[in-house]
Amino acid sequence: ATRKFANLKANSRVALLIDNRENKGSDTQDSVAVTAIGEAEEVDAESGTLLLDLYLARHPYLAEFAASPSCAIVRVKINSYLLVSRFQKVLQWRIGN
Repeated sequence: ATRKFANLKANSRVALLIDNRENKGSDTQDSVAVTAIGEAEEVDAESGTLLLDLYLARHPYLAEFAASPSCAIVRVKINSYLLVSRFQKVLQWRIGN
């Protein structure tokens, strides 16, 4: 019942950004960022239980949050990755179907 979940249901395309910046001046030349681009879908109850157990094993302090009725387990099927390094060097890797 959240806006974020409604948006994912309406348009499942997502991008996840992962980087190693440290908020230093050298970050523009030294940092690396990976963007994973894919499609999101809610996980079924059986798979969701296993994934939730794995999640809580790593983040046990989020158990109350994860048990909230407004939470859902969402899987992202990655279609491609963009790797950016040295501020402008871009590599793309597409995953075959």
